[in-house]
Amino acid sequence: MAAIIDVFVKPGKFFGSIKEKGMKKAWWYFAVLSLFFNAMLYVSLKTGLVMKDALARLIITEPLFEFMLKFTTPELYLQQYIVGLLLPFIMAAILFGYIHIFGGKGSYAKTFQMYVYARTPVFIFGWLPYLGLLAWFYELALFIVGTVKIHKVSRKKAIWMYVVPMLILLVFALAGLYLFMAMMNFTEMALAAGV
Repeated sequence: MAAIIDVFVKPGKFFGSIKEKGMKKAWWYFAVLSLFFNAMLYVSLKTGLVMKDALARLIITEPLFEFMLKFTTPELYLQQYIVGLLLPFIMAAILFGYIHIFGGKGSYAKTFQMYVYARTPVFIFGWLPYLGLLAWFYELALFIVGTVKIHKVSRKKAIWMYVVPMLILLVFALAGLYLFMAMMNFTEMALAAGV
């Protein structure tokens, strides 16, 4: 619990003073928070809470939401959780290589810890309407702070390392969303026309 508070309240100090060796403690932290997130996401989908978010309503139409509910089962979320326990190892490896391209100095174990602890806001608030979006932005800020503190990369370089790829992904996501919405609209018009 102290780690959660420290990540939120004083992230610079937290990332600058991680003393733990290896990845075991961070992995257990990830496992517990990931279980919480998956359980709360399941509940928010089953109760329709996710549809109270204005952004979600822009993306998720009523038919799409009904379709999603068909696949929202406890078994699927348990499988997702179990498979997701491998995710930090893979993501940390990718992040480690990426940061080292830009002159990062930290070890793989420290990168793993940074990845896990930076995910805290999304695990705690990512399933909540409106707060979920803010959690994603705070997670991005934590990745920047963690990279500066753990990998000794300048703040300016760390910002560029994360913000530019995020902007590129945002452009692709918006283009994909536009195409998806256009296809959904076309499908609805075709169904209405009896085609």
